[in-house]
Amino acid sequence: MDEYQKLKQQELKDQNLYGQFESLRERAAQTGEFDKLAESGKLKEVSNLALAWDSNIRKDVLDKANEQLKGADKDAGAKISKVVLEDLKKLDKLAKAGSSDEVAGVSAALRGHVLEFVALEPQRLINRFGGSDVGDL
Repeated sequence: MDEYQKLKQQELKDQNLYGQFESLRERAAQTGEFDKLAESGKLKEVSNLALAWDSNIRKDVLDKANEQLKGADKDAGAKISKVVLEDLKKLDKLAKAGSSDEVAGVSAALRGHVLEFVALEPQRLINRFGGSDVGDL
């Protein structure tokens, strides 16, 4: 019975972790929203979106997923999280400076960094739940 409970707990953890990686795959595709806002001159919204990304996506999804990784993947994930934070700070800074032309380059970098983290998804999750090729996004 104890072994069964452990298996069920691991199954729930794996489902949750898979959901976090799936969410990040979807969010990576949504980084183009920064570009659309900048092109429309809505720089205040670019800044707001960058702040929301930090708290709702980087901290609540990416960092939580990283906590469940192990070894070199966990170390790599922590570094990527810091790079994502820097991307978001750049977007905020560009928005506040009125530099809408530079937003697209930074949002593309952000997308790449999120996909770099998604590539750390444990093989056991891909084998069990499937996964989209990050190159498809």
